[in-house]
Amino acid sequence: MVDAGALATELAIHDVFVINDLEANAYGIPALAPEDFVTLNPGAPDAAGNAAIIAAGTGLGEAGLYWDGHTHHPFASEGGHTNFGAEDALEGELLQWLRTQFQFGHVSWERLVSGPGLLNIYRFLRDTHRHDEPAWLADEMRTGDPSAVISRVAQSGKSTLCVQALDLFVGLYGSEAGNLALKMMAIRRRVRRRRHRTEEPRQARGRHVHATIRRQRPHAKAPRGDAGQSDRERQDGAPRRRSLSRYCAPGWRS
Repeated sequence: MVDAGALATELAIHDVFVINDLEANAYGIPALAPEDFVTLNPGAPDAAGNAAIIAAGTGLGEAGLYWDGHTHHPFASEGGHTNFGAEDALEGELLQWLRTQFQFGHVSWERLVSGPGLLNIYRFLRDTHRHDEPAWLADEMRTGDPSAVISRVAQSGKSTLCVQALDLFVGLYGSEAGNLALKMMAIRRRVRRRRHRTEEPRQARGRHVHATIRRQRPHAKAPRGDAGQSDRERQDGAPRRRSLSRYCAPGWRS
């Protein structure tokens, strides 16, 4: 554990403050250049108001930035540990399956929207027999970082199981990003994507991965998949590709 008082003594510094990692990221936002962002859906260019940051990595980090009329003030959050809420039949089945995997049956958003969360989603789809796991894929996952393998193979299109896992992952990421925007009353919003060391460059990644950042109630809500696709089709495991620009709420940048 990092102790501010011990650090102050050790380093002979009068004031030492230990802050949350996403809060630190929020303080760093003004230092970023325009080329450091990718616009998911353009909103009002000069919108003034609260902002939010969400970042999936080894866990799910969330933070807010309060707008006082002149500047933003970052503050920490542990929103990634809030209860996951299923939105349709497939997500409901996923929730029930996850409750059997963890002590006390508590399933937070971090259990799904994170590197380990991608693996959880993959295991659910595999164990409920949505698609078969080929032997070569099982071998790669045993010898490497499983979540990184799932992401890479999904982007290559070589495994329907990986494609569906990543597709469900980004949909859930979008759902929680929309939830966070509502909780923070965020007019200016940011998604910070913690890049895995084995991921492809942004340009290549953008050609293959389709994300969903959706408006949540009371705003208009975009469909989860292709028009007319039912929950039964999702239960049968049909992979869906999501359009980046169609389903993103205005003002989202990554």
